[in-house]
Amino acid sequence: YGNKCGKKNRYKKITETTVPNYTAKGLKKNTYYKFIIAAFDKDGKLLGTSNTLHIATAGGKRGNAKAVKVRKTRVTLKKGKTFSLKGKMVKASKKQTIATHRKVRYESTNQAVATVNAKGVIKAKKKGTCVIYVYAQNGVYKKVTVKVK
Repeated sequence: YGNKCGKKNRYKKITETTVPNYTAKGLKKNTYYKFIIAAFDKDGKLLGTSNTLHIATAGGKRGNAKAVKVRKTRVTLKKGKTFSLKGKMVKASKKQTIATHRKVRYESTNQAVATVNAKGVIKAKKKGTCVIYVYAQNGVYKKVTVKVK
């Protein structure tokens, strides 16, 4: 599903596909678009959706993030302790700006080991290892490995 970004622009179904790649065609240059992927079972029941991606098309002053920058890619914590992770989008070009629809997003692969909130604060829950993904709005990400002692 996808559409131009904006409050009035709701998602429209673009295609049905089982392949892992999709290229949208006929998009206007210098415009921001939003996309999600939705998975359905054989009866048409929604199983889940992906994170929303906000992507700029080429040909203008606005661009996309080429990477995500974090201070540390490995963090070791004791149970109950916290660590503030600061993620930042890195511009693809010095001449372009990123029209920020949302700041970076944080997600833990195992919330029983460590959780992370919207501000990037990691809280150690129990002994183990997990990965915190730090996503830019266009889908590029950085992995941070968290080890809880």
